[in-house]
Amino acid sequence: MDECQYSRGLGIAISGIKPATAGSKKFVGVGRNGKGIIIDTCKSGKSWRRILQKEAKLCMQEEGNHSLFSGPINLEIIFTVPRPKKHFNKKGLKQNAPLMPTTRPDLTKLVRAVEDALTNVVWGDDRQICSCKHRKEYAELTTNQYLTRIFVGKMFL
Repeated sequence: MDECQYSRGLGIAISGIKPATAGSKKFVGVGRNGKGIIIDTCKSGKSWRRILQKEAKLCMQEEGNHSLFSGPINLEIIFTVPRPKKHFNKKGLKQNAPLMPTTRPDLTKLVRAVEDALTNVVWGDDRQICSCKHRKEYAELTTNQYLTRIFVGKMFL
């Protein structure tokens, strides 16, 4: 079977802002039209999505790309989170400090927020995502701040 390849068509970086999740929904009642009203339970989700959308549009303009990605795409997302103070002692990072963050928020809900936010901004529908690679990691000791890096590439044979 032939291997697909992809081009890195767009890179987005958002620094210093804690990413929000998506995916947990809550039923709040029935609207006048008879359809159910469901809301996202993450209170910061809306502002996070706006930040993602604004930054993505800006990056696309800078790249000279004014149209949505079409066809299959590859998506890579790296969520960098600061290390808690309890990971450090007077000498620096403790030897028993965890290598990777296994705490909340969970990775799949962070990814879902990005996919939802960038639909109709970078791509037409998140079903176009045919290849993906995501991770959550701790920040470098020198910066120790939030950083979200997103790479989108068009796939081809």
